[in-house]
Amino acid sequence: MVVRDVATRWNFTVEMGKRGLMLRKAIEKWTFETPECRDMMLSSDDWDTLAKIVDLLEPFLLATKSMSTSSQPTIPFVLPTWLSLRRELEKAAANSFLPQKIRNAASAGLLKLQKYESLAQKNQHCIIGTVLHPSLRSKWFGNQAPLGASDEERRPYESSAEEIVQHVAMVYAEEMKEAKAQTAQTAATANPPVPQALPKSSSPPSLAASQSWLASICGTPFTTETPHTPDTPTLTIKEEVEDELKRYFSFQGGPAKLEEPLIWWKDNAAAFPILAKMARDFLAIPATSTPVERVFSKSRHICSDLRSSLKAETISMALLSLQPYTDTIRLEP
Repeated sequence: MVVRDVATRWNFTVEMGKRGLMLRKAIEKWTFETPECRDMMLSSDDWDTLAKIVDLLEPFLLATKSMSTSSQPTIPFVLPTWLSLRRELEKAAANSFLPQKIRNAASAGLLKLQKYESLAQKNQHCIIGTVLHPSLRSKWFGNQAPLGASDEERRPYESSAEEIVQHVAMVYAEEMKEAKAQTAQTAATANPPVPQALPKSSSPPSLAASQSWLASICGTPFTTETPHTPDTPTLTIKEEVEDELKRYFSFQGGPAKLEEPLIWWKDNAAAFPILAKMARDFLAIPATSTPVERVFSKSRHICSDLRSSLKAETISMALLSLQPYTDTIRLEP
């Protein structure tokens, strides 16, 4: 069945084009055999142009699907997504083999994209979220340098991101030290000290290249892992932060699976306590409003006109338990 473009639905233009190309023979036969539709028949050039439009819009469809998921953190991929889309539009705008109308459309889209990309590049949440992905860290920011740049030319982009993370890590370290001191003072007279368990060592995750679109825009995982050195006792807060960041930026612990950064942080929280706490806060930020919109869509099944007097606590409990309940209800065909 053909797909009709809908102005209020994201990416339905490319969905319509893809389905049209899939059903090309059927569409041509139908328009030819229907006299009143023969004026709508597409020429070979029209079909070729449609295929080129689909190729131009396909990355936007993949970006939307990747950034709309709620099963994994999405904020680390905001900046890689903007960069990938910008380069796709730059390539299309400079492609002399494309029709001029498509090149003009790519140029117009590029101007609009650059406006919002610049806002994302200044957003500290996006920067820190990207750095806190164990497969990206600060090394990814070197990709923002011009194509073909040397390591020396890429380094300023990496250093800028590292400085932002260090500033926030200092705040976290001071808060953690104060909380730890208060906890120790409270428990000093109540419980004897309990030795902490050594961090469990785990083998690095597989470096097999993912076939997902996110893997393609993030590039090959950086694997310059350095051996762990024992922590020096009696470090100041600044020295502790610098030591932890130095080990993290040198890829200690190896990369994570691109879709599972939270598992990596769970396994390596003991080695990076400050950054692990930051990861719990920053990686929980959704890159888009899609997860929130899903909650609102589900809420109409709970807060209906006949159940408008439910208490807030009851609504929260019902909303949180709705998904597991609906997953168990599957009618057999």
